[in-house]
Amino acid sequence: MDWDPQGTSTIDTLKTRLCEQHYSRAAITGPHGSGKSTCLANLVPQLGQLAFRRDSAGQILQAPSPGTVVWLAIRRPLRSWPTDLKQVRWNSGNWLIVDGFEQLSPLTRWVTAYRVRRCGMGLLVTSHRQLSYLPTLIDTSMTLPRLRRLVSQRINGNSSGYSAAQRAELLDDAFLGRLLLEEQGNAREVFMRLYDWHEQQTTPQASRSVAKGPGWAIPPPA
Repeated sequence: MDWDPQGTSTIDTLKTRLCEQHYSRAAITGPHGSGKSTCLANLVPQLGQLAFRRDSAGQILQAPSPGTVVWLAIRRPLRSWPTDLKQVRWNSGNWLIVDGFEQLSPLTRWVTAYRVRRCGMGLLVTSHRQLSYLPTLIDTSMTLPRLRRLVSQRINGNSSGYSAAQRAELLDDAFLGRLLLEEQGNAREVFMRLYDWHEQQTTPQASRSVAKGPGWAIPPPA
């Protein structure tokens, strides 16, 4: 998923903004499926050597080792202090990365941000909403112009090609706007529905299976 709303930010510009303008502490904000984790995954390797990483499924992807970056992904609410925070070396110049910061309790979020600031560490998190105590590095919320740009990029990169009528249908603002509204801004779900549309267009009628349930069939633009 392309995470840049305007198509102008690069990893280098985001890193510069994070380290020079936001004093190495910021949040990547946006709704579900808008590309926050993708943006984070592209940016974190630029911040230093990984010391520890656990993914959202609970798997340890990087065992404790010398390094400056601790990267945690949290996908369920935690009321207590996350045990993985013991892996953090609370020293100046180190980094704490939290994908899913809103899953921590308000007190834990505030204490974590305060402790990071006191130690002179870097803090980069993802959150569904803006945080009063962390500046927003980039907002990945999907907009209709951004969605149209992404769909256009994928059409142009499709080797099988689309007819002029299919291109017009896919890029119709009313069509895309309705999908975006129905999926509440979740770009991942929008593209899943567009994939179903593609399958409907490219699969012979006789071999199509009937998909049931909301979100599977995409009606043509009204």
